[in-house]
Amino acid sequence: MSGRVPRAREMLAFGVGDIYGGGAFFVIGALFLVFLTDVAGLPASLGGLILMVGKIWDAVTDPLMGFISDRTRSRFGRRRVYFLAGIIPVFLSFAALWLSSGGTQGARFAYYLVAYFAFNTVFTMVMIPYNALPAEMTDSYALRSRMTGVRMLFSQLGVLAGSLLARTVVALFPTEAAGYRAMGLAFGLLFALPWILTFLGTYEREGAAPEKAARRGLGRAALAMSGEFLSTLRNRSLRVHIAMYLAAYVTIDVFNALFLFYLKDYLGKGGLYQVLLGAVVLTQMASLYLVSRGCARRGNAPTYRRHLALWAAGFALFTFIGPETPLAFMLAAAVLVGSGMAGGAMVPFNNLAFVADADELISGRRREGVYAGMMTFVRKTAQAVALFLVGLGLDWLGYASGGAAQSRETAEGIRLMMVVAPAALLAFGFFVSFRFRIDPAAHRVILDSVEKLKAGAAPEELDPDARAVCEAVTGLPAARLWRAEKTGD
Repeated sequence: MSGRVPRAREMLAFGVGDIYGGGAFFVIGALFLVFLTDVAGLPASLGGLILMVGKIWDAVTDPLMGFISDRTRSRFGRRRVYFLAGIIPVFLSFAALWLSSGGTQGARFAYYLVAYFAFNTVFTMVMIPYNALPAEMTDSYALRSRMTGVRMLFSQLGVLAGSLLARTVVALFPTEAAGYRAMGLAFGLLFALPWILTFLGTYEREGAAPEKAARRGLGRAALAMSGEFLSTLRNRSLRVHIAMYLAAYVTIDVFNALFLFYLKDYLGKGGLYQVLLGAVVLTQMASLYLVSRGCARRGNAPTYRRHLALWAAGFALFTFIGPETPLAFMLAAAVLVGSGMAGGAMVPFNNLAFVADADELISGRRREGVYAGMMTFVRKTAQAVALFLVGLGLDWLGYASGGAAQSRETAEGIRLMMVVAPAALLAFGFFVSFRFRIDPAAHRVILDSVEKLKAGAAPEELDPDARAVCEAVTGLPAARLWRAEKTGD
């Protein structure tokens, strides 16, 4: 480990930023489709189309923001400056999503599409630099894992606020339209203000940023950016990491999007939404310490598998829940789902910095921003498709918008959608995680090998055991490592 070590208050300042990352993602994922169908009066397929197109835009801008933040130069650093710039836009873009829009169906569709585009642009501007910040603050496996644990704690606080308070605020007002508007304003402030603390309380190590990039035209910059992002796919650890990330987070997306529909339309118990979702989120929060400790001691992949198994058990229990099921049984299923989500949500974020370390063996450079952009580009593209399919699925099942009662066939279809698709995704993530090879011991070898390569050693001159580890985590033979590419610099 080298350079400055983050102190507890700096870890807290870093973590508090993810109240927005976790909370806004949750509230939109859980309630925006319901708002679009039941309040804005749009068909579920059009609501799903808004989510898909907005997320595709979000995905496209992620790599661009990673490229930009890697090359930003300011007196506040290349990442932290965006936390300061994003405070007011975070508030405005979130609040705008929940305003009632009148006029024709086409006009309403256009308004919410533009509002969702604006939200996703701001989210990208802030969260891509944020995702890259741990590698700027420390190169220690244990400290990065601890920072990710602190971050996920605040992320879950944001989710907890969304699960317990968002619908509660809506219910305080005489109409759902007025309630959602007030909720948007209140949560917009909740998500914006912590960025002041994150900006003031974090730092970027000296020497973490590369040398000043050369100026180039737009066309050359676009080609360089494309080359940067395509080059990351040579890294085996990134490919496996993306598969693990997608399995967990698309499962979360589907669950969040359908859970309220499931409760109110299948079980006829929409009033249990805060209780059951609160149990999920509180269990997630209580499990984060165990996840963080497991990552630091045994590695990310074994911890991920253990929690995915618990998650799958929770979904298995949901298959037996019906309108007459006792609340205690429902809570047991929620606790298992929450425990599983804790590992599924935290481990992929913990993976990112270590995947970027493996890239340094390949390229000879630090490209955390590029990797953060690529990670979220792929994830959000998959999320866009998943949410669109949820909207199409609801329409195919005959879902009636505007808050109308649903047929029993439609309700049963919602239950199957919420259970079957996540089960398949979790099984995929569980088995692919066996191919992720970066554990604490391998990470020490990676850092030691990078130092030797910086000192002038050739990859073929590393000792055989170290060379084997480097080849396993990158998926490349030693002769293709440490190319010290200058693409985009």
